[in-house]
Amino acid sequence: MKIPKIRPQLIQFSVAVLFVLLAWSDTVGHLWHLVWTVDAFSHGVWVPPVVIWLIQRQWQELDQVPMRTWLPGSIIIFGFTSLWLIGAAAEARVIQHFSLVALINTFAITFMGLQAYRVIRFPMAFLFFMIPLGEQLVGPLQVVTAKAVIATLSATGVEFTADGVLIQLSGGLYQVARACAGVKFLFTSIVLGVLLCHLLFQSWKRRIAFLLVAALMPIVGNILRVYTTILIAEASGQAFGKGLDHILYGWGFLSIILILQIAIAYRFSDREIAVPESPSPVPVGPGEMEKSIDLKALMLVLPVVFLPLAAGVWSHAFMTQSQLVRPVCDRFSFRQLPAGGDDIRLLSVKDISERRSSFGADGVAEWSYRLHADIIKGTTGVYGPDRLGHRARKVPISYLGQEWDVLGGQGATDQTIDGVSFSEDIVWLGARRKLLWRTYFVDGRFVSGDLAMKVALAMVRLKGVTADVQTLAIAADIQNDNVGAREILRQFLKEIPPGSLLWQPLENGKESLCAA
Repeated sequence: MKIPKIRPQLIQFSVAVLFVLLAWSDTVGHLWHLVWTVDAFSHGVWVPPVVIWLIQRQWQELDQVPMRTWLPGSIIIFGFTSLWLIGAAAEARVIQHFSLVALINTFAITFMGLQAYRVIRFPMAFLFFMIPLGEQLVGPLQVVTAKAVIATLSATGVEFTADGVLIQLSGGLYQVARACAGVKFLFTSIVLGVLLCHLLFQSWKRRIAFLLVAALMPIVGNILRVYTTILIAEASGQAFGKGLDHILYGWGFLSIILILQIAIAYRFSDREIAVPESPSPVPVGPGEMEKSIDLKALMLVLPVVFLPLAAGVWSHAFMTQSQLVRPVCDRFSFRQLPAGGDDIRLLSVKDISERRSSFGADGVAEWSYRLHADIIKGTTGVYGPDRLGHRARKVPISYLGQEWDVLGGQGATDQTIDGVSFSEDIVWLGARRKLLWRTYFVDGRFVSGDLAMKVALAMVRLKGVTADVQTLAIAADIQNDNVGAREILRQFLKEIPPGSLLWQPLENGKESLCAA
């Protein structure tokens, strides 16, 4: 293995990377925790060693390229530091992870220059695969897998009934769970596919074609895995697929997919030898090497490198301050709810704050109404204010009961009533189905979805203050179809506006430590 020349720019880049890893150690630790513990992101563990290996393959070429400080990089450093700060304020970890990797790439461009960065652009870009993201694909992939398995069962003459991701066979009920969505299959296959494209293909047409194959193979393979798992479990009286055998069977399928992928890549490779491209080397003489160290540019860039440290210090100081904030939920009361009218009647209101630990709220209330013959059950939680250890989150489905779960593949769509947006889920327990709507009330206005809530809180935190947050959930039974239940909730919210279902502020409320 050839050791690269010790060049000042490489030292500057290495020191800058070490500096930001220490300054943003919380982000680094969180990223590593996810890729180490979350199965869907486990491919990220192998990204750093692969990047080091890929760069090592380019060392000879890198030694031949002049390196000069690229001054515009300081502006990009400022931009990604600001983005990280916004992510810290919003507690949007994925933004912080992206900013960290992007900043490392920016350091490479800034200290080594564009010409040197072009030599290692693929390894540096490959580092982005370490970012743990893509959980939003779980739901759609779960539904796609369930529908494909149902179609395959029908095509092969197996008798069954289906309800979304639930499949009833003669031997029992099977659920295509979120863990069966095949996200790990997909991520691992795509990461390997991109690496093989770089190593084994020169033609962009072949690269694109192979990437399509790399994306389709795990999806088709996962459908086949779920289909055969159901058939084997059915044949064995459901003795198969409940423990270690299910995990090993999945790993076996993934291994076969990856082996086939590698075999296909080598079979259709258009490179005789899988080595990096080596353009004509650019000789760097001693005089040019000395000129490549632009002290004026370096002196302008170095102060900008301290921006990540300043951002890290601010973030730590604010988070520490917010952790010490005393809750003031005695400012709120849940004693006044609309009684209803001729068609709607309040049935019960109960302060269950002693059970608030289920989702960290300072105060939790359960309530129910009767609308004609239908029962509307709801919960409202208050975070007064949102702070470390008591971060706002959606009302958990468990408020309906411990065994309730989300049922995918049922056409749930977000809803808006008089300007208030709700996220919608269909939940199930045995033969029962409910339509569940949830929303947030942040700093005096309603917002729907976790992302919108985090953005609203970020805008408040960037001012150096905290905000009160409330989280609201309402649910109605699905009797015939989703449309009927949806209309029930719409009619209910027309009669009882969402704002009247919140904890109400008290003018003379006193501060007290109402939550640990």
